[in-house]
Amino acid sequence: MLIFDTVLLFLGLFYFLRFKSILLKLICFIVWYPCLILFLFKFDVPLPGILFIRREELGGEIADFGFYSYLVGSSIFYWMLSSVGNREFNFRSIRMTKLSILIMVLFCALSSIPLLNIHSGEEGAFKSATLYICMSVFLIILHRGRGISWFCQFIIIVFLFLNGERVDSIVLVLMLILFSGTDVVSPRYSKSLIFIGGGIIFFLLVCIGFYREGSSVTFEVLLSSIYSQRTVCDVVYIYLTAVSYYLENGPAPEVLLNLFGGLIPGPTMGTGSPYNFTYFLNHNYMSNPGGGLFCSEAYLALGFLGTPIYFFFYGYLIRKLFDGKLDYTKYIFLLFLSMQCRIIWYGLIYIYKPFVIFSVFYFMLRYMRTKNSSLLINN
Repeated sequence: MLIFDTVLLFLGLFYFLRFKSILLKLICFIVWYPCLILFLFKFDVPLPGILFIRREELGGEIADFGFYSYLVGSSIFYWMLSSVGNREFNFRSIRMTKLSILIMVLFCALSSIPLLNIHSGEEGAFKSATLYICMSVFLIILHRGRGISWFCQFIIIVFLFLNGERVDSIVLVLMLILFSGTDVVSPRYSKSLIFIGGGIIFFLLVCIGFYREGSSVTFEVLLSSIYSQRTVCDVVYIYLTAVSYYLENGPAPEVLLNLFGGLIPGPTMGTGSPYNFTYFLNHNYMSNPGGGLFCSEAYLALGFLGTPIYFFFYGYLIRKLFDGKLDYTKYIFLLFLSMQCRIIWYGLIYIYKPFVIFSVFYFMLRYMRTKNSSLLINN
């Protein structure tokens, strides 16, 4: 079984590495990495954190069902994107006056202040991060080359990253580095940039994580962190508790209410809702540190087939956004791209508020174009 599972795991990796767009590769890798953690857990490779503590409770049949369900689901996700695998992504920058762009930089800086003392993954952090994410993506759309506004945003993101705001900053800093152009913007990079930049970001991720926990960084820690990033191990644990709950107690379809109810503002819906899968598992089954793979609620409600169903629809959505013809569609793809870690590691519900705020802001800019063509001249 070890050889068979290894082949299946790495077939998925090699499949999406053939894609032409580095953005699709990045999205697929974020999806694939938890599958690696599930594979290692299934074969008793030591992993950090709560997965190590609960390995006896979540091993065996639970690990098998969790791994194969996620493997099938992620494979469907890669297949859904294969029809656009030979295409590159680009978008048109929104042209605004330099003063307007600098004002946006100021708004981005102000929106980042609440994140300085709140770590990602906490409910309050997301509430504070919503505006920051939207402003950051808008700035990426506004940059025309790597001028002062680009440099200021880079400093803001790196500062937050070094301060511990990793979930939202990982992809944002990659987007800022990769995208280049004036009117038409697309990813531009070299293999050496990816290798060196990826190594630096990985090293910083590990160091920041252990600094937050008060632990020291050793060579053994760096080596083990290549295959067992602590945050991903924690969200995989929550996914496995969902699998365990389903096998022990049967389906809990009520968690799907939050998927739709999260669209309605109120204290009983959203991340703090009793129907949120993380809250549900924490109060009705096993305690958890928060978050959880986005397909956890699917397994809770629908069982083994729930994960593939979720991945099918999510793959369809990403494909449509990536291949969109409208500027707005491409910009929404950028928003989803910036939040991939948060969506996959914490749940689909985390995209709701940024999507609404981003859309409102975008159509406000469109309206401003009709009033002042010198401010915004793209269609």
